[in-house]
This record gives sequence, C-alpha cells and structure tokens, in this order.
Amino acid sequence: MDLNGDKSWSSSSPYYRWKHDVFLNFRGVDTRKNFVSHLYAALIGQRIKVFKDEKTIRIGRNIFLSISKAIEESRISVVVLSQNYGESVNCLTELEKIFECKRSMGRYVIPVFYHVQPSEVKRQSGCFGDGFAVHGNHMKLSIWRNALIQATNIAGIEVHGNESDCIERIVETVMRELGPRRFPLRSLLPKASAYWCSLNFLMANRHTRAPQADTAGNVSTNHKKKPKKETTEVYDPLNKSVHIGSLNKEVVVIREINPESESSFLKELLVRSRMKHANVAKLFGYCIRDNRRFLVEEHWTQGTLHQILHDDAGNSVISWTQRVTIAYDVAKGLQYLHNQNLFAHIDSSNVLLFGNFNAKISTGSSASESYWAPEYKGRELTMKGNVYSFGVLLFELLTGNKPSKGIVKSVLPAGKVDNVGSLVDPKLNGEFTSREAKKLAFTMLLATMDQPSDRPDMNTIVEYFNKLLAV
Repeated sequence: MDLNGDKSWSSSSPYYRWKHDVFLNFRGVDTRKNFVSHLYAALIGQRIKVFKDEKTIRIGRNIFLSISKAIEESRISVVVLSQNYGESVNCLTELEKIFECKRSMGRYVIPVFYHVQPSEVKRQSGCFGDGFAVHGNHMKLSIWRNALIQATNIAGIEVHGNESDCIERIVETVMRELGPRRFPLRSLLPKASAYWCSLNFLMANRHTRAPQADTAGNVSTNHKKKPKKETTEVYDPLNKSVHIGSLNKEVVVIREINPESESSFLKELLVRSRMKHANVAKLFGYCIRDNRRFLVEEHWTQGTLHQILHDDAGNSVISWTQRVTIAYDVAKGLQYLHNQNLFAHIDSSNVLLFGNFNAKISTGSSASESYWAPEYKGRELTMKGNVYSFGVLLFELLTGNKPSKGIVKSVLPAGKVDNVGSLVDPKLNGEFTSREAKKLAFTMLLATMDQPSDRPDMNTIVEYFNKLLAV
C-alpha cells in the first residue's frame, strides 16, 4: 500500500516554494455546505493556508489553468471522495492533476472516504459507480480509473459516523506533515499568554506564598493550577530562573531566557524547531508573558555545565573522562548544526547535562562576551564563530575557570602545550591523562585563532576527537 513515501521532491522540500499548504478537492453538491465547510474552518483555525475553490470559480473556459496551478503550489491535497464525486469531470480532472504532482514532485495526498467505501471507489461500484458511469466512453476514462485506484491505495480516513473526530484526524495529519515550522511565529507571539503546548500547569498564573528553600537550593512554589508533579524553581545566575514541572507525564524544564531582541527570539524558535540530534536538547514549546520569555525543554538531570563546573560549595566535580565526553558531545552537536546550516550561542550555561553526564546543546540565551569571536561584535552567528566559542568552552573544561575575553592566548601561547598540565583544574587532584590534555589544548588553540580562516571546521574537530578516543 502506498503510504505517501519519501520523494526527492517531498512536500516539505526546501527547494520548492509553495503558495498553499492544502488544496481541497471535493464534490460541492455532496460536501460543500457541511463536511468541507467544517474541515475548511478547522484548518484555517490552525493557521493552515487552504485553497478551496468557490462555486463561482467554475465560470470561464480556462478556469482549470488556475486550479491546476493551485494544485502545483500546494504542499498537500485532501481528496474528499463522496457518492456523487465520480460524476464530476472537474473533480476527476483535478484528481488526475493531483496524482501527476504526487508522481513528479512528491506531493502528499490525504484521501477521505465520505460515506463511501474505499472498495466502491476502487472498483467504481455501488452508488459511487452509478455516478462514474455517466462518462460512458470518455477519452480520459482509463486515466480517471487509475487515479481513483491510486487514491484507494493510500491509507486514508473513512467518514461514516462522528464527522468532528474525522476532521480532527485530518487536521492532525496535515499538521504532522507540515511540521513545526509552518506556524507564523511573529503573529503567534503577541497572542501567546500560555504555553504553546498543553502544560499540566500554567506558568503565566504562577504565584508564590512564603517560598521555602530546601538544602538543594530549590524553591517550592504554589500554583493556581496544581501540576501532577511538584514544581520547583531553581535559581540560575545566568538565566534568572529555571522551573521544573510535568508535561504529558514527562518532566520538563521551563527556563527564562534573555534574548537580545524579539527577532532573535523568533530566530531561536525557528532554529530549535529544526533540530533533531542526540546532542541537541529537545524544545517542547515556549511561553511569553509580560515581556518575559521562557523555553520549555527536556529536563536535564545533572544541571548545566556552568552550574556544575562553578559550584562554589564544591559538591560536584566532573571527572576528566566526563569532561572529555562532554567536549565530544558538544562537538558532535555543533557538527550536526553546521551541516544543517544552523548555528548556536555556545557557552557553559547552554550546555545541558543528562544521565552519565551526556551533554546536549541548548541555544536558549546569548553567550557571554568572553565566548565571542573577535569578528563577532554582536552580529550574526557564523560557523567559525561557533568554532571559536567551542575553543573557549574547551578552556573552561580544561581549567575549571570562568573564561574572560582573550583568556586562551594569555594562558597558553600558540604551540606551547607541553606544560598544559599546570593549567588543568586542580579539583581533579592530578587525575587526568596528559596525552588527552595536550590534544584538547591543541584543539583549543586552533579553534581560537584570530583569523576565522585559520580555524578548523567542526567536521575536522570531531575527527580529532574520534582519533583521540579511539586510542
């Protein structure tokens, strides 16, 4: 059975510009004033761009040219097959064009069987067959038969009872195929008073009454709508506050961030929605309230790298092996982003640590100036700028010290890595591998070269780590 398999020209292909998200193909006499009308409203309600021709559009000899163009410019076609669908030349001609676009451009097709059985459509039998029979020996009869058979070979949606449930399924299928990037974030943000996703508590309505701090530094808070799990607030000097709660039975972190501007926040959301990698933190949603902005991310169990490295109480010390693994994880995350032509603000507060100290990148807030490449100066991020920031992160992992502007050059002149042992974090009590320390220092020096062209790319750096860890 054809399940709208992947094509080189997929419906989500970045190489094709579409005008409409959905093209609705339907028999007006059967569905225009009921099912299709409700479906159209549901799609529009989700900010999905829909092409639905009106009755008056049928006037004119060349009208199919505009319909054909609309089909080509639509990412998805929803085909509503009803009892009288088969008698309409217009419907069948549109269907022919829809499957032509599916074959040539990989367009996605969702067949909907409205009070007809797929078998009736496939064989042109029953009430559906009665309508189709009016075409006699039409020259396109075999083409239309083939298009109808193709429609039945796709896993579709049958409507025989509760229409609202079926409409909901269609909308969900459309949204899943369109993906998370289809929403116009600029229009959504001013209206977003609560989370994008269905949180089990409302951050916007949070209030506190005599918060009690526990020994771990957590602050319990009360909520107007109580979460399934207790929600705590953890103070993070770089990111103001971090709230931990539950979302669909999964523990999540709600982190307040300080974007440079609204445009940078929009870019953050657009970029994060495209990230899918083991070393990039998942973004579940966002919140904006009273000019405060929050990201809803997967829960990091160990904290941020900044919190652990600079724990003044000395309760946590990251071992040498863990530091090398963290550096490797961040390198792989950046390699993935750069291969997708994406970038991230990199510093220790944006490196999240999970079980076994596995690291994932979060791009939640701007990096501190000590991580900026000389050429950056607050402008657009670049790949080589990210490489420089990674070099500074290596310094922080190596020494355990908070970096300052240009610190790498001042403590480790170019090419002089033999005495790097004196720079290694004293909290490790000498428990590190000299060979690995020299390799990390060498990589750090290359990554922080003044000229961007002198810095290696992340593919090269990951290869350094592959060789280092293979020994």
